[in-house]
Amino acid sequence: MKARVTALDPAELAAHENLAALLFDRLVTLNDAGQPQASLAASWRHDADSRRWEFQLRPGVRFHDGSPLSASAAAASLERLGATAQGDTLVIRSEQPAPKMAAMLAGGGYSILKRNAEGAPVGTGPFRVSAWEPGRRVALAANDEYWGGRPYLDGVEIEMGRGAREQSLDFDLNKADLVELGIGDLRRAAQGGRKTWISAPIDLLALVFDGSVDDRTREAIALSIDRAAIHSVLLQKQGQATAALLPQWLSGYAFLFPDARDLERARSLARNPAPILAGYDALDSVTRAIAERVAVNAREAGITLRPSAGLQPAAVRLVRARIRSLDAGLALAALASALGLEAMAQAPADTPYGVERALLQGARVVPLFHLPEIYGLGSRVRNWAPSRRGVWKLESVWLAPERP
Repeated sequence: MKARVTALDPAELAAHENLAALLFDRLVTLNDAGQPQASLAASWRHDADSRRWEFQLRPGVRFHDGSPLSASAAAASLERLGATAQGDTLVIRSEQPAPKMAAMLAGGGYSILKRNAEGAPVGTGPFRVSAWEPGRRVALAANDEYWGGRPYLDGVEIEMGRGAREQSLDFDLNKADLVELGIGDLRRAAQGGRKTWISAPIDLLALVFDGSVDDRTREAIALSIDRAAIHSVLLQKQGQATAALLPQWLSGYAFLFPDARDLERARSLARNPAPILAGYDALDSVTRAIAERVAVNAREAGITLRPSAGLQPAAVRLVRARIRSLDAGLALAALASALGLEAMAQAPADTPYGVERALLQGARVVPLFHLPEIYGLGSRVRNWAPSRRGVWKLESVWLAPERP
């Protein structure tokens, strides 16, 4: 994987759902239709106004250290929600009606865990940690006592901090069974007869401005971008060009946000602003190529953008943010947090569409594309069936024997 995870703690793993799902469980999961499904909670119910929720825990579940899951342990993990234990039942009380409580608990940041004597988190997931090198490597062993059935795989080893080129080489040389492929590697893999898998468009790629760039310049940059050309050439028609935060397959209304280029108006808005530093992720070849093309588009409107790799301060950043929920309202709230728009998300609105319009006013964030996650699968991988959003289900995967 490209990311470097430095702590196997749910607080950090909330941004790495695939890794978190190997180690930790939640009370509830969501199916591909976005409907809550039983996980550590075998059943649940709520009162008439959805302020009090009761979750009955699945019996016989054990943490990786052998200790049993209890309502009090689950309540400790969800203390910030005001969770309490009443016998074998977990109770959550909300001051406001919370009809989406079950769906929310299926999202990142709500894993159930305990702390061992050293303070390290211990989960109930299908795999347990057998070796850990922060930011470099983690080795996992099958949880023989997993409540959902022992995984087929005896173990999983994940190497972190591997850029797109390194992963592509690992794939070509059969050094890895599963890799994250860049869009540029997809066609070559297909031509070579290699197996690939593409998720729904689950990553938002957007420009995020700080307060140093004025309204007119932000709007001019937004109008200068030729999304259609970038989508066709650089993205090889993968994913979708967009001016919306949520993808069409989730919201149903993304097409209402116009994404056509208007270079004439962009030129009329631009007033010879000073050069603007535009940052992007140095490990992501896609964002680098798009940042460079956006800079070319902006130059046509009379604005100088200077793409810059790394973490140094930049007035605008090309940010990639994951869609974290199959519920439009919860997904918008998570995106607002990831993009630094929490305060704007509090604006009153009756629908997700209204919330999204409020978030996009002023062009603080300029959505560009919704991108899929692409994986290369080694020839031995069998039963690869992740969720539509690309969440791994490695406990169901197995490897065919190597040929002599």
